[in-house]
Amino acid sequence: SVINSCHSHAGPDTSGVFGGLPNSYLAYIKDQTVGAIIDAWQAMRPAQLRVGAVNAGEYLHSQFGEPPNDQVDQELRVLVAADPADPTKVQGVMINYAAHATIMGSDNLKVSSDWPGVAATKVEHALGIETAVVMVADVGRTQPNGEVGDDQYQELDDYASKITAKILAAVDATEPVSGTDIAANQLFIRDGYNNRFIDSAILLGA
Repeated sequence: SVINSCHSHAGPDTSGVFGGLPNSYLAYIKDQTVGAIIDAWQAMRPAQLRVGAVNAGEYLHSQFGEPPNDQVDQELRVLVAADPADPTKVQGVMINYAAHATIMGSDNLKVSSDWPGVAATKVEHALGIETAVVMVADVGRTQPNGEVGDDQYQELDDYASKITAKILAAVDATEPVSGTDIAANQLFIRDGYNNRFIDSAILLGA
């Protein structure tokens, strides 16, 4: 089971910084999360893990024009769970890509998971699976690029379709993960804090 935040700027304010949510809605989110974990545990089955990546640099850009901040992580990565007896039968996909979930503009007043949710649904339909999850990568100030449409809803569908094509290409390029070790690396970066306005914003939100 994977619990994920897609970093959508159109998502519910569960942290309370921008006004918060009713306790009833927070309880609903908790119940849905617990239910999803239980369902995943009960449906657990063996899988072969596969990894793949493609370049998707044309679909994101940095808001900064000066080096080194003009550089972006162009790689779109996937972790695929496949049937051990037939690797072509995909069971689930986890996607990692570093574009902000900001296709929906500031005038949008509806809750949306933005492109991560739409792309995940498109991948599920394309592969005939129940589970695809987007884990937004190191976004920083990287923003989506290349969306086309007459309004933000068309732009959202267009961008998600383009990302979905990249995801499916990455799935096709996967190779099996060898070994049985589970390992991770962590890097902690401490940076200077000099924004004298954000403290008051957080306090007002709380």
